[in-house]
Amino acid sequence: MDDSSDGTAAARPTGGSARIEPRGGLRKRFVLAISLLVALIVALQAGVLLLGGHGFLRADVEDNARSFAALATPRLVDVFETYASSGFQKLVQQVGDFGDLVVDLEHVELYETSGTLLFAAEFDRSDGDSRRPVVDRERVGDVQISPRLQAAVRGLDQVVWRDRSGPALHFVVVQPFVDPWGQHRYTAVYRHSYRRLDAGLLAMGWRLVALGGLALLLGVACAAMLAGQNLRPLERLTDAARQLAAGRLETRVALRTQDEFGVLATTLDRMAARLETVMGDLESSNTRLERANRELKDLDRVKSDLLANVSHELRTPLTAIGGYVEALGAGLLGDVDADQADALAVVERNVHRLRAMIDQLLSYSRLDAGHMELEHRPFDLAAVARQVVDAVDAARGAAGGEVGRLRLDIEPDLPNVRGDAGAISEVLDNLLTNALKFSPEDRSVEVRIEALEPSGTAPEVRVAVRDHGVGIANADQTRIFERFFQVDASSRRAFGGMGLGLAIVREILQLHESDIELESAPNAGSTFAFRLPAVLAASQPSGIMRRLGTRRLLLIDDDGRFTARVGSALEDRGWQVDVAATAERGSSLARKTVPDLVVLDRLLPDLDGFDLLERWRDDPELKHLSVVLCTVRPERALGRR
Repeated sequence: MDDSSDGTAAARPTGGSARIEPRGGLRKRFVLAISLLVALIVALQAGVLLLGGHGFLRADVEDNARSFAALATPRLVDVFETYASSGFQKLVQQVGDFGDLVVDLEHVELYETSGTLLFAAEFDRSDGDSRRPVVDRERVGDVQISPRLQAAVRGLDQVVWRDRSGPALHFVVVQPFVDPWGQHRYTAVYRHSYRRLDAGLLAMGWRLVALGGLALLLGVACAAMLAGQNLRPLERLTDAARQLAAGRLETRVALRTQDEFGVLATTLDRMAARLETVMGDLESSNTRLERANRELKDLDRVKSDLLANVSHELRTPLTAIGGYVEALGAGLLGDVDADQADALAVVERNVHRLRAMIDQLLSYSRLDAGHMELEHRPFDLAAVARQVVDAVDAARGAAGGEVGRLRLDIEPDLPNVRGDAGAISEVLDNLLTNALKFSPEDRSVEVRIEALEPSGTAPEVRVAVRDHGVGIANADQTRIFERFFQVDASSRRAFGGMGLGLAIVREILQLHESDIELESAPNAGSTFAFRLPAVLAASQPSGIMRRLGTRRLLLIDDDGRFTARVGSALEDRGWQVDVAATAERGSSLARKTVPDLVVLDRLLPDLDGFDLLERWRDDPELKHLSVVLCTVRPERALGRR
């Protein structure tokens, strides 16, 4: 195949392929580059010529002025002595010939060596090239001249300088006259302009412009010709590349040249052949990969469904086990000795652990399936935090742990925040449980809630949970939020858990459009923090107006999601809701607020709901309260008793 054949006539992109046209063609840039180069060279040459011409012309003007002064001064003195006494008319006519000889001459003066001005004439060229002198009769006589000129007039040597005292630059030549007998009686002063220099430079500039334009046109023409010859192979390469981009892998360039374009064409042909083979293999691999991906999705869905169903089914028998263990421990099914009571306490603690693990699995299942529905509305974050802290502390005491390790620090006058109170309570519960698990028994866990000053964005409230535990290495800080991830995944690890708590925290916060912040270092503790948007005071209902004519309700339950949902719904219906997570806290609030109704959970962390009712029945301040008891087991008889 010869060089002129394209070899790609049958390989045209289909109508569905997008053709990418160059916005600034290489041909245009090539021509522009050469044109700029030619223009730059011409400009540099013009500058050099103008600078050199300027110096040459100025030297010529000054040399002519010196020579003219030396030759014209004897003639000027002779004419002055001959015609001055008979009047200036003939003198002016004779001096006028000087202006015709030297076009740069603008002013002539004749002085005595004493400094007396004898004659002064200025050449006027307003009538054309013929310049007639204008005699300044008023200046003749004793005049005030500069010390420099006075010294030059008295001297015997020719003196020259450039004078900038007027609006234009002049060349001054002071030429003394010494008669044949050696007497120095007169000195002539000539002032020459540089107008001829300016005119010469202007004429030279126009010639250079014309020459530069012609050179630029020739450069552009040559550049266009060279670009057409050298870029034609590149156009063929570009067309072949478009064919390959459109999926026509059978396209070949077949360019036979001995330059870089030929090497590029050969490389492109080899690449196209290799790419055609690889694409065939990729299509086969992609088909197998899609099949495997579908199988993995099916397995993942089966896993999620199985996990959700098993967790849900385990909750019911676990609740029954917990109820019977409590009944045995309370002696409702017979007396138990001390060893049996200790064993039942161990069983109860492990039932509590299993219940917490199942709750995490259910939360994970809801998040994984996208079934967690959040209801964003303003709520009191401080109240939710107090309830979660009380519940976690009470649950820890019920499980045999040390109570009082949680320290809650809430900024005064904290604004409400917007979000789902139940979901945020679950976030706090997971963070507190995780912090307590990894902290030494003799160190506390601090919870700090504060309002952040707005800096160009909406105001926010920041919640930070800090522990003094083992800390987290930098390499693991990005992975601890992954599901089922354990820093120590061995069977002999010191800390239990399934690795779901922090994953649930991150996903719930993502549903609130918030990020979880982590600051940690090995053996230096960890701080987990997040932010929620604050509700401006103007959008919050007035506490007085909201409670006028309302009834008061006390909600005692350690389930944060339940209390948040129920409390929010009842507040919308005019109730004033107070929340407590433990029996002790509930009794304190009941005495303080005297509610119209109490909603009481059956299973509290620190006391059984029935035992609390029995205490209230014997308390004269609380025995009149109306109570609704919540329980998952049918215990009407026990409740009535």
